[in-house]
Amino acid sequence: MKASVWRDRVVAAATIFLVAGSLLWYVGSLPEEPWLAAVVMLLVTVTGGLLVWSIGDHSTEAEAASWHVPLREESAVPLATDDRLVRLRRDLRDALERSDRPDEIHSLLCDLTVERLRAAHGIDARTDPVAAQEVLPQDLWRYLTTPPRGTARRSARQLSRALDHIEAI
Repeated sequence: MKASVWRDRVVAAATIFLVAGSLLWYVGSLPEEPWLAAVVMLLVTVTGGLLVWSIGDHSTEAEAASWHVPLREESAVPLATDDRLVRLRRDLRDALERSDRPDEIHSLLCDLTVERLRAAHGIDARTDPVAAQEVLPQDLWRYLTTPPRGTARRSARQLSRALDHIEAI
């Protein structure tokens, strides 16, 4: 290290010693015994000096913060960590693979169908089921109007057909 760096560090330590000592003496926090007061001041100086030196050594490697707004692609949460998708995957896996869980997918598909009917045809399936039945394929209508009972596993083929019909709305 250069001599100027060490000189700056010694000046910083002396400044810390004088400022901290003056403040501690002014508020009456220093002990009455001079040797104990010197030990306290030495500890404060060493701690402050190490902190200042560490900041000085590592601040050159620090990168300035950027406050620019990131692009939408950069700020979006990855799909693998989206809680909604994680829950949907879990519910779908449970419906297809487990026979000890209630079916959470059926109500989701009903809500999705109601929204698709409203957006595509202006039909509210909950208040006008007759109009909804005319628009929907019969097997989808049967699936939506007969909720599954019990906790038996669901048919992957039936769910796939229902999703295909909902996408076609």
